[in-house]
Amino acid sequence: MEFWYWKAKNGEQPAWDFISGLPDEEAKQRLVKKLETYEQYSFAALWRLETFKKVEGMIEIRILLNGQHYRLFGAMEEHRCILFYGFVKKSRKIPLKHLKAAINNFKQYKNNH
Repeated sequence: MEFWYWKAKNGEQPAWDFISGLPDEEAKQRLVKKLETYEQYSFAALWRLETFKKVEGMIEIRILLNGQHYRLFGAMEEHRCILFYGFVKKSRKIPLKHLKAAINNFKQYKNNH
């Protein structure tokens, strides 16, 4: 499996922009490294590890680094996961504004495929 970053019509790549915009350089590097590690596994294996979770028809990737909960949203397409949104989770539930943004990007992604 491999990860690709979805590109919106306006040229933005929300998931990549999230990762590259993280202020903590070490966290940014570790997050990218974690995704590279995940590429070595099958989707089914990651699902069993509870790294991936289904949310509103999307895939939520859950990553914990240094006490921070990072979330990336994507969709499976053949043998790749298209990432289209990310944020740092600070509360127990997914904040509505982040869920709406992820769903909006997911709809845009689906409408262009």
